[in-house]
Amino acid sequence: MNELYKVSEVKLSYRTSKLPKIQINNSKKCYKILLDNWENGGLEHRESFKVVLLNQAKTILGIYNAAEGGITNTPIDIRIVLQSALLANACSIILAHNHPSGTLTPSMEDIAMTRRTKEAAALLNIGVDDHIIVCRDGYYSMADRGDI
Repeated sequence: MNELYKVSEVKLSYRTSKLPKIQINNSKKCYKILLDNWENGGLEHRESFKVVLLNQAKTILGIYNAAEGGITNTPIDIRIVLQSALLANACSIILAHNHPSGTLTPSMEDIAMTRRTKEAAALLNIGVDDHIIVCRDGYYSMADRGDI
């Protein structure tokens, strides 16, 4: 074989767990699950962006930590978000990030990024069910408020 034509192999994997299956049927339940699965002390420390991966029945396949940011923002690469959904064979996703300040109101960038993600996901036939801003004392659901 000619060395000129050798390329790296790419391997993709997803492993399921034997944990109980949890179905998401409302934003409050998703918020509680996110709180239970957020790193200890991480909510008030710095922004993190997570993706809740769901199957057709809205059962959680897993939670992917897509980005870690600073105190006031987390840059998001939509390709990474959608890659996690594709690897898990997710039919839909819920976006989530925290505001260390405790402010529940989404920024204009939060809303714009959510819309861009929803548009890109639609091309892959993946739904974006919600974007939840998580704080210790509450949450903001863009789906509940009609922002997406």
